[in-house]
Amino acid sequence: ALEHALADGEDHELLFSSGLAEAELRAAGIPAHAIGRVVPAELGLCLVEGGIRRPLAVEGWLHGAPAPAR
Repeated sequence: ALEHALADGEDHELLFSSGLAEAELRAAGIPAHAIGRVVPAELGLCLVEGGIRRPLAVEGWLHGAPAPAR
């Protein structure tokens, strides 16, 4: 389930980034939950679970390309 959440093509409905804090979004009527943060690219893409940092491959959906075999 985690791999689908990170790389499937419908993530535009699940994830977004914002310069506003979670409380500010909620005050504006947007029911959002903070799940991460944007950091400088040189730090790389990673997932931190239970204090353990795990590097992630850059994946996602490329429209018009054949679907990858799973």
